[in-house]
Amino acid sequence: MQIEQRIPNRNGKAAPRHKPRVNRTPIAVNGIPAPPGRDAQLKKLLQAMRAAQRGDLAVRLSARGSGLLRELAEAFNDARH
Repeated sequence: MQIEQRIPNRNGKAAPRHKPRVNRTPIAVNGIPAPPGRDAQLKKLLQAMRAAQRGDLAVRLSARGSGLLRELAEAFNDARH
């Protein structure tokens, strides 16, 4: 038998303690699962954009792959010229 732990919330009422969700699949706006590695590619794009904002124009993104992320990488690389 498992006992549910309750922790008081701001109002002093006991709220159930929830376990964190694990292995969540990123979902696109249209409900289709996101391609694997998309978050990593977006993180690289964000890092490159921040580097360019600081004046580091030597940063380039890999334009391997296909789709929108490839187009974003190409546009970023072309914008530096």
